[in-house]
Amino acid sequence: MGYVLLVLLFLTSCLIATDATVAMLFSVQRHGARLLLPENPYLNDSDAQGGPALLPQGQRQCYNAGLNYYSRYISNSTCGSSTPSTCLLRWFPSGSTGGNTYGVINTSGVGFNSYNTEIRSSGLDRTIQSAISFSSGIFNEPMNATSTSFLPLDQQVVPVFSDVDSNDDTIRAYTKCPTYDNILSNWYNSTEFLNKSAATQSFRNNIAVQLANFSAAAAAINTSLINWFNVFDAFNVWRTFGLGNPLPDISAADYLTMTDLAYWLEISKMRSTFTGSLLGGVILTQLYQYTLATLSTMLNGRQGGSAQQANATSPGLSYYQLIINSAHYNTQLGLMGAMGLDVYPQAVEALATAYPGGSWLATGIYPSPNGVIPKLPTLAAVMVWELFVPSVIGNGTTPYAWSGDLSELAMRLVIQDGPDKNYTVVPMPCSANGDAAAQLAGPGACTIPNFLTFLESKMYTQAQWCTACANTQVDYCSSLSYQIQLNQTLSTCNSGGGHPTWAVMVAAVVSGVGMAIVCCTAFLLWNYREQLFHKGQRGALVMKGSSKGVQDEEMVPAAAKEHQTSVRKEATGAPVSPHAVNLQI
Repeated sequence: MGYVLLVLLFLTSCLIATDATVAMLFSVQRHGARLLLPENPYLNDSDAQGGPALLPQGQRQCYNAGLNYYSRYISNSTCGSSTPSTCLLRWFPSGSTGGNTYGVINTSGVGFNSYNTEIRSSGLDRTIQSAISFSSGIFNEPMNATSTSFLPLDQQVVPVFSDVDSNDDTIRAYTKCPTYDNILSNWYNSTEFLNKSAATQSFRNNIAVQLANFSAAAAAINTSLINWFNVFDAFNVWRTFGLGNPLPDISAADYLTMTDLAYWLEISKMRSTFTGSLLGGVILTQLYQYTLATLSTMLNGRQGGSAQQANATSPGLSYYQLIINSAHYNTQLGLMGAMGLDVYPQAVEALATAYPGGSWLATGIYPSPNGVIPKLPTLAAVMVWELFVPSVIGNGTTPYAWSGDLSELAMRLVIQDGPDKNYTVVPMPCSANGDAAAQLAGPGACTIPNFLTFLESKMYTQAQWCTACANTQVDYCSSLSYQIQLNQTLSTCNSGGGHPTWAVMVAAVVSGVGMAIVCCTAFLLWNYREQLFHKGQRGALVMKGSSKGVQDEEMVPAAAKEHQTSVRKEATGAPVSPHAVNLQI
């Protein structure tokens, strides 16, 4: 197996418990309500840097979603009400009472800190503000002014890590994948799309007439099928919030038809046959690595060894228990596609049953039960992977009641399609009826060995993603491309052949090693100028922090060469501590 965890079998002095608790949460949220968002057919925003702002209503939606999250996973009075219990494990150093607030590690009353909590966001206004609003709902308990917080109104501020949008190859991978753009382009010219365009022509013409009769600004809206999401978005923002250009008051029936057509368009773009792992593979790698870090902690008692994390008398545990990604519906659907859930009958049927009004997985590949139609994730929708372990015995350095058998642990996926909905389980293809995971976490969950093996077949390292998407613009991919070109140049120089005209002329007076030096120095100068050019093209930094995630540790050139013919590679390696390396997200 790619995950090298046989060492865990040597774990001793542990007990097996029958009850469950959650050791790690990895969530991906959609942002809340925002201003109008013009986008092109390839899902790229046409708005200014930072994108449209999150509305006050969107802040409230995300805050309410955070409150639900708090109730489900953190509040001691409510998290144990479900079966299995969804209470998030908190283990506190000796002498600390712990708590539900965020602050400085080893401080009384603080249960969450920079060593067990990470919130990441795409570099856009709507997601950064959504992350702040969501965390305000999670960490809502009053914090008195102490040495850990002197902010007014008992406010707890949790850092949100982000990067410029041009470098986001995880949350916003769907905007930076030329391979995926080509797939969409082919679909727009397909028989299916052209037939749908013809079938909806009369309705779209009717909307165009109403727009033309209303105002010149409204008449300028493009009502082609390829642009239909922008039509829907303009009407939706105007009808719901009274923002944007005024639009005609179309009938409820027309608005419903308009909505259904927009949902069909957007959901169809996210079919697993289109996306593969292109849009969600890198995030799945992060989920994989965070899972390994959790398991490593369960074996070793702690991660890292920094004095900042613990002291000699309170060794403590340190790993990321709460990982939150403030994202977009395309991120969520890209993850669904990467896992192939729209062709997994149990998942399709589960969502159709839980949300009969419309399903994220109604992509048209697998027939939805009872004719359930496509539906986008609701604003502030949440999807969460829950890592279940047997109950805690809480004796300091060995807080887990676990035998060391990975099959006794389980991973489960749940979604909440909006703050006013219940969480529902989405079965994953690695699940099996009646196995240990089902006994621990319920139907639809996977044992950890099955889950990790499943992820290994779906995830991408950054190098794999660059190659699969043919991306050379994201910093990591750009460096990868330059390294490949450098290797090729060095190879050409060393072979003494294939030189351009200028190199042949120089070779008349420079020979041997000197020729290689001149040739490769010229390449390095060109490479340096290219990097300066690309840096100059990038937008201003919205918010940047050194993410404490994990990163592919392969040699970049070797990885790139390996994946030019076969992008997929078996993921191997020992657990990587999230503290060990930095990943810009």
